Amino acid sequence: MRLLLISTPYSGHVAPTFGMARALVRRGHDVDFLTGGRWRPTITEVGASLVACPENWRISEWIKHACRIALEVGGDYDGMVYDSLFFPGRVLGETLGIPTARYFPCVALNASLMQRSLETRSVMGIFRSRLVRRLWTRDICGNLIPGIKDWVDETVGYSPECNIVFVTEWFQPQPENFRPVQLLFGVPDCLETSTT
Repeated sequence: MRLLLISTPYSGHVAPTFGMARALVRRGHDVDFLTGGRWRPTITEVGASLVACPENWRISEWIKHACRIALEVGGDYDGMVYDSLFFPGRVLGETLGIPTARYFPCVALNASLMQRSLETRSVMGIFRSRLVRRLWTRDICGNLIPGIKDWVDETVGYSPECNIVFVTEWFQPQPENFRPVQLLFGVPDCLETSTT
């Protein structure tokens, strides 16, 4: 199976995926990372390949570049695993006609947890306004992925069947608000020790 793994180029988002990629490669799958070029040495070390996306520390610009590249190359893949911060992933997979899985580098988000995040005084606070969220989303998706109106609604309202969470279940807040089969916890360990 040939898989496209889309990760924002931030250490906390891409680093957790290396164990999963290594395990998939050991099982005979071809894994290509769509992320920043500075990760090439580690990606090569785990046995995967890099589809370089220009690094831009403005997440909106990075997502635009990644969407364009994925639309160009994505049809050559059997499946896609995407970073939860790369919110167009689900619709992009539908557009390309390939199955998707989403990963959370830390805890999984639902509407309640997202709302708590938006209410903080962090950088996320700017997105409390639906208008701001919609304008930001339109700027990113525009004609590339026109079906997405609000990145928050996309992130918490439309979940793929498989959501990979790179922490143990014990750390997940509000686990009762997720369907039991919806979340797969601690994936690198699960893949490394599994025999299937």
